Amino acid sequence: MPMISCSMGRKLFREARDAQGREQAFSLVLQVVNRGAPDGHALLGYLYQSGFGTRRHMANAARHYAMAAIYGDANAERRWRWLMALEGFLWHRGDAFSR
Repeated sequence: MPMISCSMGRKLFREARDAQGREQAFSLVLQVVNRGAPDGHALLGYLYQSGFGTRRHMANAARHYAMAAIYGDANAERRWRWLMALEGFLWHRGDAFSR
């Protein structure tokens, strides 16, 4: 099996035109992150947040944005903070991410 990278996942993400392509891009990025590549967390967070290739899952999006922020991605940190503020709002409304 050839070595996969996050850049390959980004390329598939940009070129995906149908559901199968989106699922393939998501699967590739997930594999890269599970193998320990820190640069894929922000992209995976975005995929979870937008529901691109998977079901929308805001808690997973927040977790991966937080991991990217730990690795120094300032944009991911802004997105994580925004999701945490949104979760606080939804918590008071009775509709938190974890439900």
